[in-house]
Amino acid sequence: MGGGNDGGNQGKGGQTGPSIAVTYPLNGSWCAPGDICSIRWTSTGSVPGTLSIQIDYASHDSPCSIDAAAPNSGRCDWPVPLDFAPRADYRITITSNSNCSVQAQSGLFTISDGSSGTASITVSSPNASSIWLINTQHTIAWNSSGTVGEQVKIEFDSISHSSLRLIANTSNDGAYEWTVPVNLKEGQYLVRVSSATGPILDESAWFQIATSFSPASIHIIAPQAGVQVQGGACSIDWTSSGAVGSALRIECDHTSYSAPQLIVASTPNDGHYTWDLPSNISLREDYFIRVSSLSNLSVFDDSAMFAIRSPLAPPILLVPADGVSVPGTPIDFAWEPVAGASQYRFQIDDAPSFSSPILDKTMSSSHYQHRGTFTDGATYYWRAMAGTEGSWGAASAAWSFTYATGNVSRHFSWSYGGSDWTWDLSIPVSTYQDYRELSRTYDWGTYITSTDPVVAGMAQGLHDKASLQGWGALDTVSFVLAFVQSLPYMLDNVTTGLEDYPRYPVETLVDNGGDCEDTAMLFAALLQAPALNYDCVLLLIPYGLPTHMATGVWGSSGLSGTYFTYNERNYYYCETTGEGWTVGEIPDEYRDARAQIVDV
Repeated sequence: MGGGNDGGNQGKGGQTGPSIAVTYPLNGSWCAPGDICSIRWTSTGSVPGTLSIQIDYASHDSPCSIDAAAPNSGRCDWPVPLDFAPRADYRITITSNSNCSVQAQSGLFTISDGSSGTASITVSSPNASSIWLINTQHTIAWNSSGTVGEQVKIEFDSISHSSLRLIANTSNDGAYEWTVPVNLKEGQYLVRVSSATGPILDESAWFQIATSFSPASIHIIAPQAGVQVQGGACSIDWTSSGAVGSALRIECDHTSYSAPQLIVASTPNDGHYTWDLPSNISLREDYFIRVSSLSNLSVFDDSAMFAIRSPLAPPILLVPADGVSVPGTPIDFAWEPVAGASQYRFQIDDAPSFSSPILDKTMSSSHYQHRGTFTDGATYYWRAMAGTEGSWGAASAAWSFTYATGNVSRHFSWSYGGSDWTWDLSIPVSTYQDYRELSRTYDWGTYITSTDPVVAGMAQGLHDKASLQGWGALDTVSFVLAFVQSLPYMLDNVTTGLEDYPRYPVETLVDNGGDCEDTAMLFAALLQAPALNYDCVLLLIPYGLPTHMATGVWGSSGLSGTYFTYNERNYYYCETTGEGWTVGEIPDEYRDARAQIVDV
């Protein structure tokens, strides 16, 4: 390394505007081809974007680029090419790429391997690992050869100063005991030893001056082992002790630290940095973060190994449906499971911004049953996020619900006979709660509550609509079937968290859907209500180990399609899950199956 005796920086950004000051190389500094020349600078004001770093010599006007887009980190380690011509008037120019008027130059310095002369000085102490405490004594050591002279001048400078300060004029005996001044600030410094009779000098490596000593160390707290996602935000947290310095470098690499990716060239040593992961970063299972001291790159720590994977899809919400009123508590919330997710985050708030959720829970299931109370008549919002090992994907859409303790309203719409149909239903919360409190049973007939006022009233309304159209029995049954088929199909283990939860018809209407058994029993209850009064059975398929339930409706022998005979009556198969199935039409997978017939 080399040095100089004054800074020689020419900032062109003005006294009050943004500016740059080159703090190294100094005027008179010296570097050898093959060395690492640590170019350093400071900036004040707003100097956004990158910098252009060039090298030239005083009588030349064709600079050579060192880095055309250097981050404004205060440091660029430049490997001096082996073929650089030896000269004593090189200079560094740093220019803002966003404002070319913001520019600064270093002092003139030398690049030479020293082979042209026989005299030389080599500083051996301090070195890059030295930490010297203020108001303590240390040995500045050097070796000299050739005609250096009997006297040397010893000077020092800090990285932020760019103007050498005298330590002593002393005998060229290879050592000088220096007491570090009490008024020095903590930071990085160098020492220059030069001949008193000629331009022969050397400079130490940058070393640390501190007020107290403890071994320099960095400890990364986060990220831990786990998963981060493309396009997500990764929190990097650390602690440090000892003379680590005020600025750190953060990198990312995998396994062998063979091709580190720079995250930030210089960031304050404040314990936290948020890394916005690129959306196109390679997917791997063996990434880690390295945080290094800028003042001493041998002081660093590596994080635990973590994976970077594709972001998880936002969950698709299921129940309660968006915008509905919910009948008191408990309330079942459910969403479709997300592939790759190991956990979910569920939130409820009284505002769609979710700025201050009144409920924020993490769970492994895609179902949550809430038993707390809300304000009657108030509207609330809920959403879910899928996650894995501490990393969260995007939030689902926000759905709303209105908490009700009196009546709940439901709006149904479906198509039949080339027309669109709607039905609005008001159901007492107490009726719904009474059914929810009943024990579940496999005595299927108990679920056919045809005389319940809600069921009977809806059957009467459907009958009246059909009568106005002048429809006969087949169209009337098909009309009611189309309504039931329009209800969403929902698995019990998703919507309730239970493997099997047979719903009473009122529950199916309030919950706005269910699985095959729920819709089959609702259809049978409507058809057997007094206003319609059609004979029905339930069909459990296959016989013995049923996995599916449908409804059978008694019809004349003149009808076409699949039927099952029971007590000398033909009951035509009616599929209640999925739209478009007609009376007598059976899915291929059940066409040859035997059915267990349940008389209801």
